[in-house]
Amino acid sequence: MTFSHLPRKALSIRQPWLHAIINHGKTIENRSWPTKIRGRICLHASLGMKSAEFDDAMDDIFEILGKSSFEHTVSQQGMRRSAYDDYTRTKGKIIATADLVECVSRHDSPWFFGSYGFVLADVQLVEPNIPVVGKLGFFDWRARVKGGVA
Repeated sequence: MTFSHLPRKALSIRQPWLHAIINHGKTIENRSWPTKIRGRICLHASLGMKSAEFDDAMDDIFEILGKSSFEHTVSQQGMRRSAYDDYTRTKGKIIATADLVECVSRHDSPWFFGSYGFVLADVQLVEPNIPVVGKLGFFDWRARVKGGVA
């Protein structure tokens, strides 16, 4: 199977943050470094995530989404399960594409809390997901496909 229609550059993002980008309107990916890259990129679900990091990130996501304590209690278990299922099903794979439209050092979005924010738009799922060995920063994923070249 070929994926020549997909962009060459990919960015690894830890779950549940990538889940929030796809499912909950997270439009900014926070980083400690800036980029001049613009245009369509692939989004890769990072392989690593410790349980405590996952739980802390989910707490942050609930706070950003503005869930009341009642809503938080009622929906927390279901949302955590959904995000964790996404993590186990998609880790180590290209699962979406997005337009990287801007790199900012300030933004009004509640999703911005890094030194730099990569502003994302038009997120589209990639089916089937593509197993890829990830890498820090942006990378050309095509030579890193598990089990062959895309």
